[in-house]
Amino acid sequence: MSLCRIFILHVLFISFSSFALSAKELIGTAIIDGKIIQIFSDKTWKHKGDNASTSIGDCDFVKLNFYFCNNENFKTTAAVDPITKSYEIDGRTFAGFIVEPMGTADGLTGEAMANVALEFAAEGAGVSASQIPQYFIKNETINGYDYTSLAYSAKLQNGISFTFLNNIFVQENITVQAVVYTLGQEVTDDLLKYGKTVVKGVDFR
Repeated sequence: MSLCRIFILHVLFISFSSFALSAKELIGTAIIDGKIIQIFSDKTWKHKGDNASTSIGDCDFVKLNFYFCNNENFKTTAAVDPITKSYEIDGRTFAGFIVEPMGTADGLTGEAMANVALEFAAEGAGVSASQIPQYFIKNETINGYDYTSLAYSAKLQNGISFTFLNNIFVQENITVQAVVYTLGQEVTDDLLKYGKTVVKGVDFR
């Protein structure tokens, strides 16, 4: 059984090193004919709020209006509910996206979703949420999108430990958890690097 499936079967989430600019980032906005457009680093643009863009490139459709721009060509793996789309990064590290059709319009916040993720991790580890090692929680912005980033570890009931970097994007009508997780109980430079790569690929259309 793969490490990805071991993790998913035990923990069901609702849940920097210098890095070359390879994913699409929002670099500016402009108003043309009374409409706001967003300008990206890959020389594409779109009207703010539109589902269509002038270029799809390496972006994978995930669910609803959420896309992941897989510019590093991570290998797609079988996703198990509630994960919508899953990727293998290096054999020890994986990324998964959990997409839910609810958001700020329903009263959700990044902090509230972070607490839910910790509760689910605690349930999978058979401990209380207060016993889950937490390394940081902070608010960040990428590609013009605000998100909450939370790092924590959990030792599953089968004895295998994972460390999670859960990046939670709460939009008006959609919430996305972009989770990067790896073996061990340490926030490594590689985990932070891969986490940055994954959030750079986040795109709502």
